[in-house]
Amino acid sequence: MFLKQSTAATIVLGPFVDDVDGKTAETALTIAQADVRLSKNGGSFAQKNDTGSAGHMENGYYSCALNTTDTNTPGRLRVAVSKSGALPVWLNITILAANVYDSLIGGGDYLEVDGKQWNGTNVATPATAGHPVVTVKSGTGTGEINLSGGNLAGSVGSLASQAKADVNAEVDTAIADARLDHLMQNAVTGTDVADNSVIAKLASKSATADWDTFNNTTDSLEARQDDKAGYSLAASGLDAVTVGEVTPGAEPTSITGLIRMIYNRHFRRAELTDTTLKTYEKDAVGGTSGVLTAQTVSDDGTTQIQQQATYP
Repeated sequence: MFLKQSTAATIVLGPFVDDVDGKTAETALTIAQADVRLSKNGGSFAQKNDTGSAGHMENGYYSCALNTTDTNTPGRLRVAVSKSGALPVWLNITILAANVYDSLIGGGDYLEVDGKQWNGTNVATPATAGHPVVTVKSGTGTGEINLSGGNLAGSVGSLASQAKADVNAEVDTAIADARLDHLMQNAVTGTDVADNSVIAKLASKSATADWDTFNNTTDSLEARQDDKAGYSLAASGLDAVTVGEVTPGAEPTSITGLIRMIYNRHFRRAELTDTTLKTYEKDAVGGTSGVLTAQTVSDDGTTQIQQQATYP
């Protein structure tokens, strides 16, 4: 009998027969956990781990549950029961590893077949797991490859003339099929560059990128370099930026806000006492009203220090 390792199972023990006449079925035995003794691989007997009792089925046969601990050791398992009034009963079981059981009986796995030797010689350890190390035998016999002919040794340059020509022709065809030959050698016309290809999207801003809209006389890098006017500052450029007033109580984060703060610092009202430098917003009259920044200052006669601004 075979069972799967570390898997609960119910086995059938029996028949239990009378210990006097040796044939009358014993149908009312009480077979508790402690009565079911297990020996794993010839080891000492111990009661089964499953706490259930064996129950009578028919004609002296009893069902007995084993749990995952009872079946956790691969190899030989003997299940033995000795009850007063009945002859001893035992059952020999072989516990199989899960994949072996599933391969032979369950049908849900495959037996592992690891190659350890070739013709009595240990297989070399592969550099990449799962890929065997194969040594090619050079020669002209059956199953051998002649490595001295020049076609397999060295680089492509060592190929025979016809082999090199064949490789070159295949590469040329592959390049032409992808139209990569138009990058340098051949002129581009019509549909040579497909719409929405990477090259078309680099050249065209249309929703469906079309290479045919690209005009090299105006759109090429050289043409754009010649067209300096397109990159110069004009009235519609930096001079048109409006630098608005800033609001007290927060540090500005925009370019225009920072420019306004610099302007206020130098050209708007500022107050300097022996301890504080304050900068004010437009038309402020001083004191605590309209303060944009406040900085603690000190002067020990040698060093004047102006601390980082706060925004009251």
